[in-house]
Amino acid sequence: MSTTTNNFTQDQLEKFTYQRLVEICKSNDITIKGKKADLVQLIINKNNNNSTTTTTKATKKAKGEATPITTTVEQDGQQEQQEEEVTTTTVSGNKKRKAPEPETTAEVPVEVTSPVAPVEVAAPVEATVPVEVAVPVEVTVPVEVTAPVEVTAPVEVTAPVEVTTVPVEVTAPVEANPLTTSETAPAAAVAPEVDGDPDNEVIQLRMTREGCNSGELHASLIWHDIADLDLHVITPSGEHLYFGFKESRCGGWLDRDMNAGYGQSTEPIENIFWASAGSGKYKIYVNNFNCHSNSEPRFSDRQRSVPFRVRLLKEGKTHWFDGSVKHGQSVTCFEFNLKGGGAVGSFVVVPPCDQPATFQELCQKNNVSYRQGEGYYALKKKEDISVAKDMVLHNTITDTFTIGHVDVCTLLNVPIDKPLTLTPANIPANCRLFVQSTSHNRKIPKDTHVLMRVSVREALGFRHASKYNFR
Repeated sequence: MSTTTNNFTQDQLEKFTYQRLVEICKSNDITIKGKKADLVQLIINKNNNNSTTTTTKATKKAKGEATPITTTVEQDGQQEQQEEEVTTTTVSGNKKRKAPEPETTAEVPVEVTSPVAPVEVAAPVEATVPVEVAVPVEVTVPVEVTAPVEVTAPVEVTAPVEVTTVPVEVTAPVEANPLTTSETAPAAAVAPEVDGDPDNEVIQLRMTREGCNSGELHASLIWHDIADLDLHVITPSGEHLYFGFKESRCGGWLDRDMNAGYGQSTEPIENIFWASAGSGKYKIYVNNFNCHSNSEPRFSDRQRSVPFRVRLLKEGKTHWFDGSVKHGQSVTCFEFNLKGGGAVGSFVVVPPCDQPATFQELCQKNNVSYRQGEGYYALKKKEDISVAKDMVLHNTITDTFTIGHVDVCTLLNVPIDKPLTLTPANIPANCRLFVQSTSHNRKIPKDTHVLMRVSVREALGFRHASKYNFR
C-alpha cells in the first residue's frame, strides 16, 4: 500500500481540511454523515496550536474490504492517531450500502407468498438487516428470517420470500415471538342408539343416574317438568303395574317412580321392565297424577299440558310415543300382543328336603324370603283343585313360568271354570306344576319342591343377574 503525506498549518487546516476530507471520502465512495463530521471537528480541535497535521491516504481496497482513513496529529513531539474503518457491503444488484455502527435489529412484518399454499405471517418476525442510524430507513433488500416458526401442519413453500418495502423506525432491538398454529380437536360425541333418536342417550343417562334396569320387555317414560306423571301397564294376567303395585307376579317391575312428593326433578324418568316376559296382551299408558306448580313462569299454571315421551323395547325393536297430558288425565301409548320368551316371574324354586318341613323352615334353610300365603308346593299325586286355587307351571328347561289359574288350565287343556282333578300325568314333560297353599303350618312332604313368591329383585338375584341386565 502506497501513501501520500502532506503537512498543514492550523490556518490551512481550517481552510480546507473539511474539503479535503470530503474529496478523500468521495474517492472511496464514502458519504460524510453523522460521525464523519465529528471527525473533522476533532482534527481541528487537536491542532489548535498550529502544529503540523499529517493525513495519509491508503490505496483503494477491493469491494467488501475495509478502507482505513488515518489522521496523525503532531503536538509537543507526540503523535496521536485517529483511525476509522468504513466497510462497504455488497447487496442485491451489486450495489454498495454503508453498514452503520452499531448494527441494529429491525422488526419487519414479512408476507410469505406461495403458489401452492399462501401463508400470511401476521406476527412480527425478527430480522437482522443493515440499517442506517438516520431514521426512518426504507428497507428494500431481501431479509433473512431468524425467528423460529412452528407450523402444526406441513407447509410447502416453493416461492422465494418477498420482502415488502416497509418504513422502519429504529428504537431498540425487538425480539419477535415464535409463530405458532394450533387447533383444538372437537369433543367426541356420544353415539346414539341404533334407531338414531337422540333421546336414547337421555334415557340411558337418567337410567344410570337412578339405577334402573332393562330386560326383554322394557318401557321408559321421560319428561322435563316438575309434574308427577306416572307410567302404568296392564299385564296379560290382568295385573295393573303402577306406583301403587310396583311388582307383578309375571315379573314386571316399576323400579323408579319420580316427582311423587318433595324434591321434584325437571329431568325425571319412570321405568318398568321384565327380565323375561310372558306372552299375551299388554297396555301401556301415562297419567298426570299431580301437575305440581311453583313461582317459575313455566310451572305456574297447574292446568298446563305436560309433554312427554315413552320408549318401548320389545321383540328386539324400539318404538316411540310422543304425547302431552293435563292434570288428572291419562293418555294410552301402546297396546300390543307379545310372543314373549316366558315369564321368569317373581318366584324362587326351593329344592326338596329329606324330611317334612314347613314353608318357613324351607325358606330359612335356603336363605329365601318368606311371606305367609306366598308358598306353592309341587303336585306329586292325584289332587282335587278348586277354581279359586292359584297355579304356576314351571318349565324346567327354559326356567320360565306360566302364571295363574286361567293360563295354566288353558295350557293343560282343562276347564277353567270348574273344579279340577289333576294327576302328574296331566303335567307336560320337563314341567313342574305348583299349587298355592295359604296354610302357615302345613308340612310339605319330603322330596317335594317348593315355590316361593318373592320380590323381582330377589328372584332375579337367584337367576344370574347378568343374563337379565339386572343391577
